[in-house]
Amino acid sequence: MKKQSRVAQTVMVFGLISGLTPLVTRADPALTTRLPVHFVISNPPCPSVPSTVTGNGQAHQVIRATKNADGTYEIDMVQILQGTATDSNGNNYVFHDIDHIVIDSNAPQPLPPYTLRATGKIALISLGKAPNIKLKMLVNWQFNADGTVTDLGSVYEGDISCDPSTQL
Repeated sequence: MKKQSRVAQTVMVFGLISGLTPLVTRADPALTTRLPVHFVISNPPCPSVPSTVTGNGQAHQVIRATKNADGTYEIDMVQILQGTATDSNGNNYVFHDIDHIVIDSNAPQPLPPYTLRATGKIALISLGKAPNIKLKMLVNWQFNADGTVTDLGSVYEGDISCDPSTQL
C-alpha cells in the first residue's frame, strides 16, 4: 500500500521535472532548488514509532536533463532531505533521506513508455531511547503507455510505511 505512496511521490517529482525542456538547451542544464519539508509519521501505519512523529527540515534537489546522441533524454535527480523531529512522547530525532533518480525517456518531459531507476536511503535516528528507523530501496520501474507501472525488479529493506518522504 505505501509503495503506491512512493509512486505518487515519484509522479510528483515528474511534475517538477516536466518543466525541464528549457534545461536541455542551456549551457548548464541543471536546476537546483531548496525547499522546506514537513512530515508526520503515525502508528499505525508505521509500527516502529512509539507515538506520532512530526518533523521539519530542508530538501536540496539538483535535477539535470541531458540529451543523448540517439535523441533520447536522461533526467537525473539527486535529492537530500535533512532535519529534526519530535514524537508526542517527547523523544527527539534527526532524519535524512538521500535519493537518486534516473529517468530514461524519449522526450525531456517524460512521456510513456519510459523507465525510472532510483535508490533511496532513509534514516530517522533517535537521540534518546526511542527506536531508530532505517530504510533502503532500489526502484526499477517502467511507466507504460496505458498508464500502468511495471516493477522490473525493485528491492525494499525496512518498513516502507515508515518512510517520512511519502508524507512530503
